[in-house]
Amino acid sequence: MLFRSDVVFRYSPDVDHLTIYFRKAKPGVIRESDPIDNDVIVDLDEKGKVVHMTTFRIPIVLSVNYDENLDTFKVFFSLIEDEEMKTEKASEYMKYYLNKKGKIAGLLFENASEIISSE
Repeated sequence: MLFRSDVVFRYSPDVDHLTIYFRKAKPGVIRESDPIDNDVIVDLDEKGKVVHMTTFRIPIVLSVNYDENLDTFKVFFSLIEDEEMKTEKASEYMKYYLNKKGKIAGLLFENASEIISSE
């Protein structure tokens, strides 16, 4: 199973960022940090899988969904997925959901079991 009960979501209001820890990062686990843009940074393990990610300047409302059949992991910064949202490739790991104003409203990981570290 890709997502376990020990996945941690941590919001830091003093710096306005949310970090999602997909696994515990022991010393030496993080091999590379990839700043996708000014709003998202992903940390990768030795296999190039996402260990954790940090998003900046987001509303605190959060909706998370993992669909095992589609192997997708979605994080929305609102309670519902708007039908008018567009997706835009952010990196080789994920896509952004953009709202009507072109602001990041969510993140989409396709083939999640292949790109998110779960060890």
